[in-house]
Amino acid sequence: MRIEPALHGVRVLAYDGTAPFYLQSADALIEPQHIWYRDCFFKAEHDRGLDDREDHLFAAQFSAELEPGKSITLVFTTEENTLLDGDSALSEQMAHEAGVLETFLDSSLAPLRILPPLGCNSLFSLPINLS
Repeated sequence: MRIEPALHGVRVLAYDGTAPFYLQSADALIEPQHIWYRDCFFKAEHDRGLDDREDHLFAAQFSAELEPGKSITLVFTTEENTLLDGDSALSEQMAHEAGVLETFLDSSLAPLRILPPLGCNSLFSLPINLS
């Protein structure tokens, strides 16, 4: 596991040949770390009968002074050059999701455009879930 400084954060590479991932922020001071916490116990997983022990890597420490009403953005990504402005990223994501929803609704409602007019003598049923 390699952790090295990168623009606005750190680059983490699990091992050669894997895709690196980046921990970034334009708003916080980032200090690379490389501390393993071995054999962490998770009671909830134990109670569920699942694997209850894991190793965890402390890869970087983010420090920032957060004033009332302000926010900071922490970015965790596999893209080296990505948007670090949280407000812009949120707007972009919301526009993307609205487009996906619009495409879905357009394609889901398309069968309704070819239905016979109401009042005709044919019975039909279309499974459409709009919720």
